[in-house]
Amino acid sequence: MAGQWAQQQGAAEGISQLCWYARRSGEMARIAKSINNSSRNLTVVAGTQASNWDAARQLLECEGINDTDAFGIGPYFDGYALLPNPDSDLDLLLDSYDTEVNTSIARVKEHKALLEGTHFKLVSYETGPAGEGDGSATDLAIQAHRHPRMKQIVRYSAAFCLSSCPYTIFTGRIQVGHCPI
Repeated sequence: MAGQWAQQQGAAEGISQLCWYARRSGEMARIAKSINNSSRNLTVVAGTQASNWDAARQLLECEGINDTDAFGIGPYFDGYALLPNPDSDLDLLLDSYDTEVNTSIARVKEHKALLEGTHFKLVSYETGPAGEGDGSATDLAIQAHRHPRMKQIVRYSAAFCLSSCPYTIFTGRIQVGHCPI
């Protein structure tokens, strides 16, 4: 719904959906910073798509985006959706999640490389396993999420995100890491 609104507003102004979003993000950043009056540290984050670094590249070319301070991504990893029959084998499903966490990490690296040399920080506003399954008693997605091996997969993902992004949020808690950029 929000995407449709941005698309309509951008079309009305003769700009792309992403550039309309960038312009509005910049406006909101200027408003927030004027209210904040520089008395506190304030980081304004523009959200973008973890699975599509090209959207972030396009945002960098849009008017207004430079008034924001960071790009936020949610690098989920979903092994469930990749398998033709994900409810057939729990070990195979966990292997798929293990593979997908590496794909997610590669996407974070792409975003990080894109932002090098800019003033933008990279923020992971949430991350973790996706894949809802069908909710039945035989749903292996539920079992995979509760499996001890998933804890190792999530820790691996979390360790990478914390070492690559200044702020990473997991299940509602903010964990602060070091950003080498």
